[in-house]
Amino acid sequence: MKKFIYLNLLFFITLITYSQSNKIELKILSSETGYTLVPDNIRIADIENHEQYKVFQKNADNSFSANISSGTYTLSIFKEGYSSCETYFSINGKDIKYDIYLDPLNKNPMLKSERIKTLLKNNSTLLLGHVVDDQTGEPLNSVIIKDSKSNITTLTNGNGYFEFYLPSNCNIRNYADLSFNKMGYSAEDYNNFEIFPTTDFIFTVRLKKGTTPSYLSLTGKDDRTLPLTADNNVDCEGCGKLIDSPISGFVLPLNIRVGRNCTGTNCTYAEVYSVETYCKYVLPAEIYACWGNLSGGMNSLQACAVAVRSYGIYYVYNPINPSLYDICDNTYCQYMGSVTSTNTSNAVDNTYRNILTNTSGVVRCEYSAENNNKGCGNGYSGTGSSWPCIYDPVCLNRTPNGHGRGLCQWGTVRWATGTLVSTSSPCSMGTPHSYGTLTWQQILNHYYNVSPYNWGVVLGTTATINSSAAVPSASNPCSTITISNNVNATNAVSLMIGASIAPAGTTNWISDTPHDIKVNFNQGTGNYNRLFTIPCSTQPGIYDLLTAVWYDKDNNNQINQGDFVVHSKLTQNALTISPTGIKVISNEIPKEYKLEQNYPNPFNPVTKIRFSLPLPSKGGVHNTKLLIYDISGREVSVLVNEELSPGTYEIDFDGSSFSSGVYFYKLFDRDYTDTKRMIILK
Repeated sequence: MKKFIYLNLLFFITLITYSQSNKIELKILSSETGYTLVPDNIRIADIENHEQYKVFQKNADNSFSANISSGTYTLSIFKEGYSSCETYFSINGKDIKYDIYLDPLNKNPMLKSERIKTLLKNNSTLLLGHVVDDQTGEPLNSVIIKDSKSNITTLTNGNGYFEFYLPSNCNIRNYADLSFNKMGYSAEDYNNFEIFPTTDFIFTVRLKKGTTPSYLSLTGKDDRTLPLTADNNVDCEGCGKLIDSPISGFVLPLNIRVGRNCTGTNCTYAEVYSVETYCKYVLPAEIYACWGNLSGGMNSLQACAVAVRSYGIYYVYNPINPSLYDICDNTYCQYMGSVTSTNTSNAVDNTYRNILTNTSGVVRCEYSAENNNKGCGNGYSGTGSSWPCIYDPVCLNRTPNGHGRGLCQWGTVRWATGTLVSTSSPCSMGTPHSYGTLTWQQILNHYYNVSPYNWGVVLGTTATINSSAAVPSASNPCSTITISNNVNATNAVSLMIGASIAPAGTTNWISDTPHDIKVNFNQGTGNYNRLFTIPCSTQPGIYDLLTAVWYDKDNNNQINQGDFVVHSKLTQNALTISPTGIKVISNEIPKEYKLEQNYPNPFNPVTKIRFSLPLPSKGGVHNTKLLIYDISGREVSVLVNEELSPGTYEIDFDGSSFSSGVYFYKLFDRDYTDTKRMIILK
């Protein structure tokens, strides 16, 4: 009976332990090449109490994993040469997976738009990009890439890179059936991939080991099979989860969480991108990149880029699944493709910070392929019920395709070029019309600045931390220091300033939540401070500093769930923490050990002792002792017994409790000892 009770109790305890433990798995990737990256630093912290979780295990497939308790956490990723990533997630009894895509600060020379533009041909489409192993992120050599329609084949090189042309004609619709094959890997096929002359497409392909092929059906922009709603069989492009009382604002988030493997708006895992990179994957999937080659056509792409950006940012403010992702990747939200293109990427870059807003902030601006005659009559865009009627003569007699709300994609290119571009020849100028041309700003005004919505284009607010510093840069446990931040804000804005410190090169982050503070930033560059109290248990050493400015979405003057990072800064070796009583004289690494003569000498009652520690012969830190002995050789005081980093230190010795006489102080280290004489004279 006792054994039975014991086993049941053990099972119950195990069950509780298991239910409280969750696994998070991360892959860190280059958004440009798909290569897996090993981050310099990962920070994960409970968003409420900022308790730190230190241990991330690096796995054989170059992923990182950790077991953590249920809760909501902030996640920060840093890699030299790449922009940082800041996001959040909740976990409760179910393991989660994130793929984190970091943007390189310097673009790959092979993928620079200036180079690609010189390679474009009038009768061909340029396909280029990288193929990597899905698990390890390593580039794959000798991958066979074939278009079965033209029978053109090429191979990847040792960097996983490929570059080749397919024939295409601007007067007809052109499609390719692409296949990526390598022995031991499942093929990845891009069926009905529409191609255009004088246009490029940049791929990032991840091949999985195995034999089951993966098919990506990529039909044209205006003839994709879209989900239907129950009423009137209207497609649901852009009609994801609606928020009854949306929270919004004008501040631009740094990142967006994209749900993947979605059925409707239910997704099994998520990927994290910068907002701008996300837009660069969405835009060529939703619009014709070749429109940028037409006279005035970039105005069409740029108008659509603002709509795409606004739609995505709206869901950062109002996430579909706050625990895991902001937005889905399919037509229940806006379709996120797997390739980018130079024209559409330039359109995103050229409209940076531009968003559509109402009086509250960024709006959920819908768009669809052809809005003509969707309820308002021939030559009109809109539905007359869910969206106002808009006189749109450039779309007269066009077959409707889409829900009819917001921007008409085909209308944008007809207004931008001043011609009636047709669906049968999307990459050619059409017959000129008599309604004039519109800029991208005017196109957005035409489709969105209509009563009762009256949405307008504004520049969203960003804040960039130029530098952060600990003041003073040398301190002790239990001390309160100032974190000074030089920040550039594009508009006046109120943001929270968060800060953490960690021993240099580690992920053992320490936060000071009570001193998180909301600051009113002025437009332009200025210095903004917050306090930081170093916990009394903090070990001596050199520390990195992480600072971030947060948008306080719920306006409660705290950093908590739903708030998002606007910008962050990792400052290495920003702070030296010494044991209480030890003063750091210099962080410059001495060439040799040195124990200096105390000053003053003789003294009553206090004297100063200074010593220098070079780099340890075997690396790491110094196990340093500084002891005081009387004339008989008896140890009478321990001044220092700490692990210290290389540098020059000074400590006071108070002889008030000692009688007059001769004393000795001795410095001990693994590679060095020295002794000097001093005199207390009362």
